[in-house]
Amino acid sequence: MKKKLKEISGKTRNKNYTLLVYYTGHGILSSEDYQLYLTSSFTSITDLEIEGINIDNFKRYIKKSIAGRKIVILDCCHIGAIIGAMNTMASSIQAGLNGFEGTYVMTSAAEDTPSLFPDNLPDTPTYFTGKLIEII
Repeated sequence: MKKKLKEISGKTRNKNYTLLVYYTGHGILSSEDYQLYLTSSFTSITDLEIEGINIDNFKRYIKKSIAGRKIVILDCCHIGAIIGAMNTMASSIQAGLNGFEGTYVMTSAAEDTPSLFPDNLPDTPTYFTGKLIEII
């Protein structure tokens, strides 16, 4: 995932480009360093810190892009950690802006909640992705 994200952000070479990153997968909190990692279904929990991408590195790749518009849509558990949710809406918005300026971020879940999916229908999208597709 790191390699692909680096490649995509590197292709947006000027302000006329739009970087769109859409991730749906697993968001796992590490018991080793207490950070959120974006992972795939192939990521081993024992190698989470090696095989996944931690949220700070993810943000770093997005920031490196020179694109004039950056849109990041994230559908996984605990993804509200990217914003660093605080107690009030104003502080949540401000936390999201600190260090991630010029980027629109949409998340499917709060920092401490799972992203929901119909577990009896494993081939269907998550509720968030399903609604997003419906709206689009």
